[in-house]
Amino acid sequence: MTREEAETKRMSKEEIIDTLKGLVFGTFDRTTGKEREAIDMAIEALKAQEWIPCNERMPEVSDYYLIQHSRHICQDEMAVAFYSVEEAELDKNYTWEFKPFADCKEVIAWMPLPEPYKAESEE
Repeated sequence: MTREEAETKRMSKEEIIDTLKGLVFGTFDRTTGKEREAIDMAIEALKAQEWIPCNERMPEVSDYYLIQHSRHICQDEMAVAFYSVEEAELDKNYTWEFKPFADCKEVIAWMPLPEPYKAESEE
């Protein structure tokens, strides 16, 4: 099987989420609370991996986020930046806070950061 064939056979995130929801609702009476919780956690993890365009919505919680920004005309880059909901409410010209890319043109999308790595011995 070629890589292209494998890619076309892979399910999209939306298809995976719908399938997981179907498992919960289709077999609800036979699914344990722990299984339902695991499926719900898998759905939330998949949703958290999606880029959110800034023209659709901005973060609702002040925190650090992974951002995609347009630093130059033909070059998009990623960075970690802080977004303050409080500052944005007070100042309509407020933008993301990140020092290394002070000449950034525009933040175009964002997503939550993943959980920090923890070695098995730390759990």
